[in-house]
Amino acid sequence: MCPIARRRYRGSGGVDEETFERGMKWVFGVVLVLGAATVSWQWLRGQAWPWITGHPWWVAAVAGTLVAGLVVLGLGRGYDDVAYVEDFDVVEDVRVGRARGGLVWLESVSPTDFEHACADFLRRDGFRAVRRVGGPGDKGADVLAEDRSGRVVVMQCKQFAKPVSAGYVHAFNGTAGPEHGADVAIMVGLNGFTAPAAKFAADHGIHLVGRAELGEWAHGRHLYDLIDVYL
Repeated sequence: MCPIARRRYRGSGGVDEETFERGMKWVFGVVLVLGAATVSWQWLRGQAWPWITGHPWWVAAVAGTLVAGLVVLGLGRGYDDVAYVEDFDVVEDVRVGRARGGLVWLESVSPTDFEHACADFLRRDGFRAVRRVGGPGDKGADVLAEDRSGRVVVMQCKQFAKPVSAGYVHAFNGTAGPEHGADVAIMVGLNGFTAPAAKFAADHGIHLVGRAELGEWAHGRHLYDLIDVYL
């Protein structure tokens, strides 16, 4: 899979986890240097052990700080790993990074952003001249692109709460080729397609990306692997 954008988590004080970790490393380093310097100085004077036994609270404070620093840094590293995993489900709003958001994220965005996300997936997969064209007067196309073989890809994106019905596939079939010159016509349905819609698409050479396929596409699988199109 391609790299994803990492999100920086902030606490209530507005300091992100990376800054906090750097600060803890600095404090840890200062305490370590001071402690080592003090013990070394006493050692050179031949008074290390008497000095240590004579200053138990100071020694305990240094040791406690060092242990706490190690624990915090260890937790910070573990937290960073958790954040990395969470980024696969919720990615900050950055193109391509955001395109790895997954189905939950795709359900939450606007229809326009859903189309932009599909365009991002195409760019990630190496398609060229990708542009989102959805809107009034789009004549049934939401995203246009070219694949590496120079074929025109016309995509319609449906972020419906229910499966896409056959009527929408009929309409797309009437514009994808005649209006846009599609070599590869693709419909994306967030929640899949009805059985009649799937049958009509199969009969007319329209490739469907249902919910399961969309989830795999969002997480890095190449579009053409999902719809059995070969370059």
